[in-house]
Amino acid sequence: HDMSITGVEWNPFHPRVFISSSSDWTVKIWEESLTSPVLTFDFEMAVGDVRWAPSSSTMFAAATADGTVHVYDLDVNRRKQISSFKVSPVRSGDSRRQDRGRGEGRKNERCSRNCFRPV
Repeated sequence: HDMSITGVEWNPFHPRVFISSSSDWTVKIWEESLTSPVLTFDFEMAVGDVRWAPSSSTMFAAATADGTVHVYDLDVNRRKQISSFKVSPVRSGDSRRQDRGRGEGRKNERCSRNCFRPV
């Protein structure tokens, strides 16, 4: 990375693989014995955090500075996200995600860090 690293996490299924996010607008996947990343994902702004999915070796989520969480599954597509959603700040260290659903009302969820628990 060319700027500060904002998140690092080992893959829970592959102990030699880890992922990192940075203020340099990138997320990188690394294999511990290599000096260059295996994959690099470019975003249009700083990436504040990144986390592997706890139940999948190929899924991860990255949160960008505009409050968007980008979800990737490397088994589906190695270059394009499979989903994204926006969170808006409520106060320092806390944010809310708005889910507009299917017209059945609105629901807000608190998001204080990038926890990845897909259903």
